[in-house]
Amino acid sequence: AASNLQYHLDSVTDFLGPWWVEVCFIIFFAFGYRFIRLDVFGGKEGVQGKKHAGKALESTKGNVKIEELHNRAKEEVIAGDMIGALKSWRKAQAQVASSPDTLRLVVQALASTSPDTLVEEVAAHLEAHRAAACNTQSALAVLDTVGHGQTSEVLDEVCGMLRTRLAIPMNYQLYEALLAGHAFAGNDERVDDICQEISDIGQKRTAR
Repeated sequence: AASNLQYHLDSVTDFLGPWWVEVCFIIFFAFGYRFIRLDVFGGKEGVQGKKHAGKALESTKGNVKIEELHNRAKEEVIAGDMIGALKSWRKAQAQVASSPDTLRLVVQALASTSPDTLVEEVAAHLEAHRAAACNTQSALAVLDTVGHGQTSEVLDEVCGMLRTRLAIPMNYQLYEALLAGHAFAGNDERVDDICQEISDIGQKRTAR
């Protein structure tokens, strides 16, 4: 009986032997393929992720640089370096809209160093950033600044550019800035004209 049992066990072992080899091969092949995919494709994703992270970092650095240029322009105007301020602003202005406060400084610099291009450069900048900067606040900053240092002719040219080219509607604040500018220039005739225009359209003047 013992010899018969041993005979049968040996027969089963001989029969299953090749199958165990096949099964082990399949198992190890599956695990090996899995690890190879993780190494190769995971590596690619890691490289791509690093590339995307690098681009995001470059973008962030770019934004910081633009902000620094605008801040530098402010510092240079305050320090009296109008040429330097204008150079800094021109480097950044195509990429980011100027705030009303920055526009005041830029108009000062343009009026001081490049009055012939003042109207065109301001108009082009506001047009390029119509959604963000082509509004009453920007117009007020420009008119108010021009009105405290330019002639009546320049003031009217700037006002015309804001109203017609940029289609910014006049309100009482803009009319007051326009009035103040002509009064500052000593142009009583234009003051009377603007007062009449305000009266004709029903705008109310404040105590300014």
